[in-house]
Amino acid sequence: MAYIPSIGHGGTYNRDNGGAFGVAAVACVEWQLMHDTGAKALFVGSECRLCKDSHWQTASRSLK
Repeated sequence: MAYIPSIGHGGTYNRDNGGAFGVAAVACVEWQLMHDTGAKALFVGSECRLCKDSHWQTASRSLK
C-alpha cells in the first residue's frame, strides 16, 4: 500500500501524466505484467523509491 496523506481519493490523476499516482500506477503495471525490474524498484528492495520519498506513506506484507 502506498499513498500520499495530503492527497484525496481522486489522487493526482488530473495532473500532467497522472501526477505521482499516475507514475506509480504505470510502474505497477509494468512490474506486474511486463516483469520490468526497473519499475519494481519503485516498490520493493533496499532502494525502494516510494519508501524513501517523504511524501509517500507505505506498508507491505512481505512484498517481493
